[in-house]
Amino acid sequence: MKPNEVGSGLIRLSKDESPTRIVYRNISLRHLILDEAFGLTEYQLKGPEWLSHDWFDIEVLKPAGTTKAQASLMMQTLLTERFHMRSHFEDTRMSGYVLLAGKDREKLHPALDGERVSGCPVGTMDDYARQIQNVLQRPVVNETGVSGLFRLR
Repeated sequence: MKPNEVGSGLIRLSKDESPTRIVYRNISLRHLILDEAFGLTEYQLKGPEWLSHDWFDIEVLKPAGTTKAQASLMMQTLLTERFHMRSHFEDTRMSGYVLLAGKDREKLHPALDGERVSGCPVGTMDDYARQIQNVLQRPVVNETGVSGLFRLR
């Protein structure tokens, strides 16, 4: 791990992953905490401003077959050991949204196996709830009861 001064102020994160290694170039600690270590969204993380402004190149070696959950724990350990990060979780009351199924389901376009259309994301209703949550910066809970993969138009 070493500081990256080249991309400071620019978001040009790259992540190269193989079965036994992950290499991050120009990653902020905020991004590492949110996406790689804890799987949080922006509104869920409170911390000092420098988390977003200091950039690093990080190479992580991992055993072959490491699961996503195991990789997250490895990232949490890295943050604790290298940056002496301490974390805690708080219950906070805040407004949120519930994603409900409407009567007109003709607007849902089921995705074909392995389908990925440029400009047309494919995902589950849980995936869409997470996307909306990121935009609104508030919790969004999927209560549609709709399963399967869909194209969002």
